[in-house]
Amino acid sequence: MRLNRLVPGTIRGQITFIIFAALLTVIVAGRALERWAKATPARLNMETITERVNAIAQLLRFSNPQERDLILANAGRAGWKLSLQPISVSERFTESPEVGGAAASVVEWLFPDRWRNAAHWRLADFS
Repeated sequence: MRLNRLVPGTIRGQITFIIFAALLTVIVAGRALERWAKATPARLNMETITERVNAIAQLLRFSNPQERDLILANAGRAGWKLSLQPISVSERFTESPEVGGAAASVVEWLFPDRWRNAAHWRLADFS
């Protein structure tokens, strides 16, 4: 019986209640996520990784085999697990990986091939 007084009777009251509940959820969840993000160790972003790998690649580019071993050993001491591979290994990275699983099935269902293929789109010029 007391619960009936807490539940709004009009649509305006219900919308207001939902908005306040959403705000409270966002505030509480936002603070919890901030604490969690600060507590987790900082990870390197992709830009930093790219810059470091590029710097090592530039050093290796103009070095002789003895210097290369020394550069790789120093990179290993810094926590980088690097090794030199033949150029044929890079051929595996020329295509994007196939996405599988349930998410791929949902995307395929939502966006069929005829929608994703740019050749089927017709552009209108209204000028």
